[in-house]
Amino acid sequence: MPVTDDEVDRSAAPGAVRNALAQLADAEPDATRLLAGDAGLCRAVVAVIAASRSLSRVVVADGQALEVLGHLDRRPQPSDGDADSLARWKRLELLRIAARDLTGLDDLPTTGRLLADLADDVLGQAHRLAGPRAEGLAVVAMGKAGARELNYASDVDLLFVGEGDARRRIAEVLGDLDGYELSFDEEVVGNASAPEGVLWDAITGFLAREDPGAGVVPTMLPAFTDSRTWRATFPECTAYGFFPQRDMTLYEMWPLVHGKDERIHTSDLGFAARAYHDIAKELLG
Repeated sequence: MPVTDDEVDRSAAPGAVRNALAQLADAEPDATRLLAGDAGLCRAVVAVIAASRSLSRVVVADGQALEVLGHLDRRPQPSDGDADSLARWKRLELLRIAARDLTGLDDLPTTGRLLADLADDVLGQAHRLAGPRAEGLAVVAMGKAGARELNYASDVDLLFVGEGDARRRIAEVLGDLDGYELSFDEEVVGNASAPEGVLWDAITGFLAREDPGAGVVPTMLPAFTDSRTWRATFPECTAYGFFPQRDMTLYEMWPLVHGKDERIHTSDLGFAARAYHDIAKELLG
């Protein structure tokens, strides 16, 4: 193989690299030709083989792996075939992301976003493959997947939203799990406060004065909130999670909640404080 002994010896796992390169030479007749004279491809191959046994198996077993590693700037389109084709695309795209990471082409935040994009594409294509069984069922990415900050060992936390028996619908869509296990870790039923009444009117009135033309839209919070406990304990209680803001969008703020560099714009803090003051004064005198 045209990969030099020095490159192998300087890798993170010289023995594993030598074994995998020997297997690659046997499995892929064109490997020697493809690697010859392509320093970037050699560097990517050695990096991923040394870093991961699973990626090493992809390099050896998938005839398209060297093509992917030789063109790390090309992101192939997700497979629109069957589930096996989607699984293969996922392995090759993960290989490409890891190679870009290990060879220094991408920094940590970029790698996290690429891994999240990979998860998003797999979920989207899987939803499409489910066909009519998935009609009326929404799949919402939570946690680091929703914030586009995945790492290689991240779980992908999902929220399934639909009508009827959730367990039955999910089982119908997923079908045979092929060795995977599906668990339901959270089974707390949510509740809500109606968008009406004196508190609602006070909120909408404040916004009408401060930001004419703005609207108030109820949303579902896919996370824990004290408001649920208040409503469950005191059925007559109206509880809203209301923090008006104008300078940071929801898409900018939400991924920061309980995460690194959590922050809020000072102008939004002042705007919300003024809202609480004026609404409390209006309702309580």
